[in-house]
Amino acid sequence: MLFCFYQILFFLFDFLKIQRQSFYRFLTKGLSDEFLKRNPVIEKAQGSAFVFLAQHYKLLEPSLSARRCLLTAKTYNSRLIIPVHALRL
Repeated sequence: MLFCFYQILFFLFDFLKIQRQSFYRFLTKGLSDEFLKRNPVIEKAQGSAFVFLAQHYKLLEPSLSARRCLLTAKTYNSRLIIPVHALRL
């Protein structure tokens, strides 16, 4: 029984490590790539276009700590700020 408990702990630790690495990879590379796929956003009806400068994105510090979110059943989140260049067509 004790051996099984340690196997579960090891699995959870490894799983969390994999999740963190994947999320870090998304923040450093994937997020910019996804915005580049959809750049520029063209609004033909208004005659304008918007270019996202995703390589200059910024994440603000979360308003609550991870511990506080767990204790109060809140979502641990952060605001994402991406500069946008607006163009007239």
